[in-house]
Amino acid sequence: MRQARWQEEEQAARWDLRLWPGAGAVWAATLAALTGGVVIWCAAVVLGVVALVLCRRTGRLVTATGAVALGLAALAAGALRQHAAAADPLVEAAAGGAWVRVEGIVVSIPQEVTGGFPAADGSTAPRHRVGIEPERVVVGGLTFDPGVRVTVFSDAAGWVEVVPGQRISTSGRSAPDRLSVLSAVTVTARDPPLVTGSPPPWQQVAAVVRHELRAVATTLSEYPRGLLPGLVVGDTSLVPDDLEAAAKVTGLTHLLAVSGSHFALVCGLTMVVLRRWGPRPAAIGSVAVLCGLVVLVGPQPSVLRAAVMASIATAALVLGRTRSALPALAAATILLLLLDPALAASAGFALSVLATGALVTLAPTWSRALQRRGWPAGWADVLTVPVAATLVTTPVVAGLGGAVSLVAVPANLLAAPAVAPALLLGLLAAVLAPWWPDAAVLCARCAAPPLEWIAQVALQLSRWPGAALPWPATPVGVTLLTGLLLAGSLALRGRRARALVLAAAVGAAAVLLPVAVIRPGWPPAGWIVVACEVGQGSAYVLATDRPGVAVLVDAGPDPVAVDGCLDRLGIGTLAAVVITHLHADHVDGLPGALDGRSVGLVAVGPDRSSAGAWSALAGETGGAGIPVVQWVPGQRWQLDGLELQVLGPDAPARPPPVTAWTDSDPDHANDNSLVLRAVRGGVVLLMTGDVEDDAQRDLLRSAGTVPGGPLDAEILAQPHHGSATFRPELLEAVTPEISLIGVGVGNDYGHPAPSVLELLGAAGVAVGRTDLDGDVAVGGAPGALFVVRRGPALPPP
Repeated sequence: MRQARWQEEEQAARWDLRLWPGAGAVWAATLAALTGGVVIWCAAVVLGVVALVLCRRTGRLVTATGAVALGLAALAAGALRQHAAAADPLVEAAAGGAWVRVEGIVVSIPQEVTGGFPAADGSTAPRHRVGIEPERVVVGGLTFDPGVRVTVFSDAAGWVEVVPGQRISTSGRSAPDRLSVLSAVTVTARDPPLVTGSPPPWQQVAAVVRHELRAVATTLSEYPRGLLPGLVVGDTSLVPDDLEAAAKVTGLTHLLAVSGSHFALVCGLTMVVLRRWGPRPAAIGSVAVLCGLVVLVGPQPSVLRAAVMASIATAALVLGRTRSALPALAAATILLLLLDPALAASAGFALSVLATGALVTLAPTWSRALQRRGWPAGWADVLTVPVAATLVTTPVVAGLGGAVSLVAVPANLLAAPAVAPALLLGLLAAVLAPWWPDAAVLCARCAAPPLEWIAQVALQLSRWPGAALPWPATPVGVTLLTGLLLAGSLALRGRRARALVLAAAVGAAAVLLPVAVIRPGWPPAGWIVVACEVGQGSAYVLATDRPGVAVLVDAGPDPVAVDGCLDRLGIGTLAAVVITHLHADHVDGLPGALDGRSVGLVAVGPDRSSAGAWSALAGETGGAGIPVVQWVPGQRWQLDGLELQVLGPDAPARPPPVTAWTDSDPDHANDNSLVLRAVRGGVVLLMTGDVEDDAQRDLLRSAGTVPGGPLDAEILAQPHHGSATFRPELLEAVTPEISLIGVGVGNDYGHPAPSVLELLGAAGVAVGRTDLDGDVAVGGAPGALFVVRRGPALPPP
C-alpha cells in the first residue's frame, strides 16, 4: 500500500531541477577553464550576470548563489589542473620527443589498436595501448613524480598480458597526447614491460575470466564470436570491421562493447530479484554486482562513468523514484566534472548524461502515456527506453559523425529484445569459463542466436538507401538539429500530428522496403578500388580480403567527406594510409580517416615542402600512436590479397620545373609524389599522385614501357586530377581500361583538362570522375571489370 502510494506521488510530482543550474554552471566553467586565457575571466563575468538574472526573474537567491559558487569553484579547479598539467616536466620533455623511463601502475586493460598490419620492415605484430598512472619518471638525469596521464603504445611481446593494478616499468620515445583535452603524454615502447609488482587478487581473477571467455567465444561463428566478449567484458578485438562500421550507421555501437545500458540491465535485474526483501538489500546487492562488473570489465574512466550513470537510472526506474533521479544525476555530474575536468569536453560523458536523463524523465513519461492507451507495461518500457535514449543523443552523435542515422530508432527497437538474454547468458559463460569450460561453451552457444540477431539488425539496416543523412558537424548544425527535435516532440503532442507522422512512416516503409530489396547496396560486391568524392582533392580506397579492412591512398581535403566515404564502404580499419605528398588536397582530410578507426601505419614519400602540413600529420599520428614510415622506390607491402609496390619518385627533391602550365608546381611537391602499383585479384592499378611532366618522364625512363611491365595496368588513377600535364606516352605505357579522376565540382584549375578527356576517349578508356559521378567503384576481375557510380556529386562551393 505504502509503495503504491509513493509511486502515485512520484508520477504526479514535477521534475526536481534545482541542482541543474549548478551542474550547467560547473560544466560551462570547466570548459572555459580548459580553454584558458581570457575565456576564464569572461566565464566568471557571465556567471555573475546569469546569477543576477536568475535572482531578478525567479527570486531564488539560494539557487543562483549556489550555481555561481559551484561554477567559480569549477573554473578555479579546472584552470589549476590545466596549468599544472601544462607545466609538468614530463609534458615539456614530450614536446621535444625525449626518451623517458616510466614507472607506474596499469590503469586500463590493453587494447589492440591495429590488426596485425605489416610495418615498414614487414613485421606483423599487433600494437597495444595501455594506460598508466605514473609514479616515477626518468628523463636524462632528472627523476620526478609527474602529474599527468601516460598512454603507452607498443608492439613488443608482453603488453597484451599486463593487468590493471600491476606495477610496471618501461621506456620509450615520448610525445604530446594530442587526443587528450588536458595535457597528457604518449610513450612508444620498443621492449616488453618490466613487471615490478603484482596486481590485486581480484584483478588477477578478472584477467583469467576475460581470457577464458575469449577462448570460449572462439567456438562461435564470426559475428557472435566478436560480440560475446565485447558485450560482456568490453573486449572488441574480435568484432568484425564490417559489423563495427554498420553499428556506427545504425546507432548500435553501445551494443558492441560495455556501456551504461549493460550496467543498468544487470543492476536492474539484481534489484528486481532482491526487492522483495526490501530496498536496502536491493541497493546493497546491486552495488556489489556493480563493483564486480567494473572489476571484470576493467577500471577505465569510461567504465566508471557508465557505472555511475547506470546506477542512477536503474535505481530510479526500478524503485520508482524518478523524481529523485534528476538531483542525483546533477550531483553525479558535478562531482565527476570536479574530479576529472577533461570530462567537460568528452562526447562520451555528454552522451552518458543525456541518455541517463532521458531514461529517468522521458522514458517513464512516455511509457505511462502508452499504458493509458492500453499497452502492457513491459512492452511500453521496451519501446520507450531505446527511443528516448536515441533521440536525445542524436544531436551529439550527428556532431561527431557528420550524419543523422535514420534507422537508429528502428535498429534499437529491433535489437532491444535480444540484448538481455545475450548479456545474461554471456555473463554466465564468463563466470563458468575458468572452472567449467563445457558449461560455459553451452551458455555461449545459447547466447549465439540473440547475438547473431543483433549483428544482422545492424548489417541489414545499414545497407538501406538513405540509412544516414549527411548533417553539418558544426555547433550550428547541432543546435539546428536540437531545435528540430524539440519542435517535433512538441508538435507530436497533438493527435493529428501523430497521425501524420504515422502515415509518413508507413509511406516511407512502403517505398524504402522494395528499394532496399531491388536496388544493389553500396559498395558493390567485388569492388577493388573506390575513388571518393571529397571535393577538389584525392582519396582512393583499396579493398583487401578482410571485410571492413582497406588501404587509403591520399586523404584530402575534407575530413568529413573522407570519413563519410569510408563509413559508406564499411571501413573500420585502415591497414595503411598512404599520403603521396603533402599538399592540402591530399592530406588535410587525414583526421577524418583516423577518426574512430584502427590504423596500422601512415606511409609518406620524400616530400617535406610544407612544414605546416608535416607538423599537422605528425601531431595527428603521434597523438594516436600511429607510426609514420617513409616508403622508397622498390619497396613492397602486402596484406590479405593486396600488394603495393613503390615505383617513384625516381629523383626526389628536384628543382622547381620551368613550365608554361598555369597549374605548375613551384614547390615541386607534385613531382615528388609517391607512385604506387597496386595488385588485387590479378587486377593492376597505377596510383600516380600529382606527378607532372618531369616526373612522368622519369617514371617512363625508370619503369619502362614494355607490355606487362610495372606501368601496365587496367586502372589508372589519373595524375594531378586530370591536369593537362599528362603525357600521352604514359597513357601508351599504361594502356588502362578505366581512368579514375578525383576532382571537385566547379574547381578553379580547369580539372580535368579537355585535352586529357579527349585523349582518354580516343584510346577507348572509360572515365569515372568524382565531380560528376560521386563515389566511383571499380570491381570485377581481369578482362571483366565493371564501374559503379554512386552519385550524386557534391554541389559546387
